[in-house]
Amino acid sequence: MSQDSDDPLAAFRSGETQVSGISRKIAGHISPAAFRQISQSATSDQMAGDPHHYAAYGPGDRSQERLQIRPKKGPWHSPSYRYLIDIVYDPQGKELVLVYSALLVKIAGRNLQSLYEALFEGTCAFVQEYHPTRFTPPGRDEPIIEFLELVVRGVEEEPKGKK
Repeated sequence: MSQDSDDPLAAFRSGETQVSGISRKIAGHISPAAFRQISQSATSDQMAGDPHHYAAYGPGDRSQERLQIRPKKGPWHSPSYRYLIDIVYDPQGKELVLVYSALLVKIAGRNLQSLYEALFEGTCAFVQEYHPTRFTPPGRDEPIIEFLELVVRGVEEEPKGKK
């Protein structure tokens, strides 16, 4: 195929382009790491390699021994699934409560149906509260945990003024 001087795409078809008057090859211009990141994108608008990507939970491919609970403030907890007594679930996907023998975990957000399924099957590795300065915003249809509270049974706040 001969190159036509009137063809505005001739440089691209030949694999060459002009950038600030300097000709360079297009092929091989993208680094392997950049290509890998692009090819592994989770969705069209969110790169899987984004270090600030928010995931409300981490689904596993097998049963998990423990569930890591990651509130945006305070310590993380990792209770055993063995002590999970009940999962109280709102079918609209807005709230659920994990009832452990010595701990309650209150979770609220949106699109939590798939989180419930992962918890029910025991394959969820972690749940994570969304923090707007730490994570990129999730998509409109993605699960998001907007509120996560841990209530430890038997740990009462001491009344003020008493020591």
